[in-house]
Amino acid sequence: MGIASISLLVFRILFLWYTESAVQSFCRHGYIPESAEIPEGEGVPPLTDSPFTLYKLIVLYALEKTSGPLTNAQLSDIFLSHSYTSYFHLQEVLSDMLETGLIASQAMHHMTCYALTEKGSSAIEYFYNDISPVIREEITAYLKEHARDIRNTSRVTADYQKTAAQDYLVHCRAQEKEALLMDLQITVPTESAARTMAENWREKSPEIYDVLLKTLLSE
Repeated sequence: MGIASISLLVFRILFLWYTESAVQSFCRHGYIPESAEIPEGEGVPPLTDSPFTLYKLIVLYALEKTSGPLTNAQLSDIFLSHSYTSYFHLQEVLSDMLETGLIASQAMHHMTCYALTEKGSSAIEYFYNDISPVIREEITAYLKEHARDIRNTSRVTADYQKTAAQDYLVHCRAQEKEALLMDLQITVPTESAARTMAENWREKSPEIYDVLLKTLLSE
């Protein structure tokens, strides 16, 4: 066995030892449930008893607390700012949660949003107490601190696509809670114009709404 092969073997052994030690530490502190028995029935989907269980619960808890979608970037910021896990582990978790139906995704221009499904809602309701109070407080504090940005991202959206006529259709939406305030579709000649319009909509939608409302109501 060559030096390179021996080094690789040693690295793998150390990596497995470190991972196992970290998981055991999380369990001792109550961050990962040592046993995540899933009751039989249709209400609660499988979460599996693994190191990723905690990460799934954090995603579900964050989505449940916001009562709306979160972007991949926002979820990543929650995890990375508190050192819960790495970006790549989070992407694995999100992919698995999509496959098992715990969350649903919606692709928008330059970002992907995730929302809680009925199965995910049932899961977080059942496993709520398996998330340590410390982590729950951290996530709640984060969501409060970034509430405005999260609300703007999830409630004010803009996307565009190329049409058969070779121009671009810009789709702008604004919601307040569950009420749809505006839903506009505008055609522009270039992708650059479509991109600029989408960016401005996200930043200036309240002003646009006020001007539009006053103009349409004026006699």
